[in-house]
Amino acid sequence: MPQYGYFDDNAREYVITRPDTPYPWINYLGCDDFFRAFFQHFGRVLLLP
Repeated sequence: MPQYGYFDDNAREYVITRPDTPYPWINYLGCDDFFRAFFQHFGRVLLLP
């Protein structure tokens, strides 16, 4: 996947340099009280249970 970004060893993260990935890249964050999804286009969705 180097055509879409690279691993930053110092920050310990994958840096996306091209947001036109073949599929959406989504990070999920949640607990019993809330749920949030973060997309590679800097958008986010908040879903409450």
